[in-house]
Amino acid sequence: MDTTDIQPGLVLWVTGRPGSGKTTLIKNLYEQLVSGDHKVEILDEDEVHHFFNRDYRHSPEDYRRQITGLIWVCKLLSRNGVTALCSTTSPQEEYRQMVREEIVPLVDVYADAPAEVCQVRDTSTAHNLVNAATRSDWYDHYESPAHTDIRLDTQNHSPEANAEKVLKWLQNRFSRQRNDSGYTSEEEQEIKDRLQSLGYL
Repeated sequence: MDTTDIQPGLVLWVTGRPGSGKTTLIKNLYEQLVSGDHKVEILDEDEVHHFFNRDYRHSPEDYRRQITGLIWVCKLLSRNGVTALCSTTSPQEEYRQMVREEIVPLVDVYADAPAEVCQVRDTSTAHNLVNAATRSDWYDHYESPAHTDIRLDTQNHSPEANAEKVLKWLQNRFSRQRNDSGYTSEEEQEIKDRLQSLGYL
């Protein structure tokens, strides 16, 4: 898919249970965006724990500090024209609200898969090291987003199909070809044709 027309400097915040397919999705998105000459960085929470807190112990306080750090990096990348693909569980709404209040432009993506499917899939060393009670919180007590820009069924659809869905959404909402009115040339022509058919033009 041609991604050259997608606006640069977006932040895609991909949330979902561990094992829901977030990392696989953003790797697919990365490849296609880079092929469209975008500057892109991947931020995967499994890989950045100790950058923000060397004594990270999966506590709520540690996780909040990590989210704050990820937000700061995403904002830095975005204002320098780099698209940020962030994979993070963000298990409660309070974390996702923190992101919405801080980041613009933000695209909130929900990788949706049932807890039982995710537990079978998840082989993350980071999650295997935490105690059983904490693991249960990640899976069983995950708060599904009430509102999200893009919801992806990662149980029944392939990573490639889901990546294509995201890119089509981005092309529709964040196309560099949009003019000051907010419409693409094709959309403007469609509106004009409709107005003409109604006798207004």
